Amino acid sequence: GDLMGRAMKNLDQLLAMPYGCGEQNMVLFAPNIFILNYLQSTGQLTPDIREKATRFLESGYQRELTYKHDDGSYSAFGKSDPSGNTWW
Repeated sequence: GDLMGRAMKNLDQLLAMPYGCGEQNMVLFAPNIFILNYLQSTGQLTPDIREKATRFLESGYQRELTYKHDDGSYSAFGKSDPSGNTWW
């Protein structure tokens, strides 16, 4: 049977609101971008899905900014970490 068919038709169900520490936030944030791009490029993106994805992306981005240090680096727990890095 078609193992991927159902998953590919329901990708919008994989959209997730980012939360948690910096790493957890990014793990949930990044797939939303890929899902949104895929749905748009295949003509499956509806206004409702776009609105949901955009809301999740805006929230995740704003949350990620809370982990930014004054020197422009990031860390998993933000300024409560003694230093950050630029690998994010």
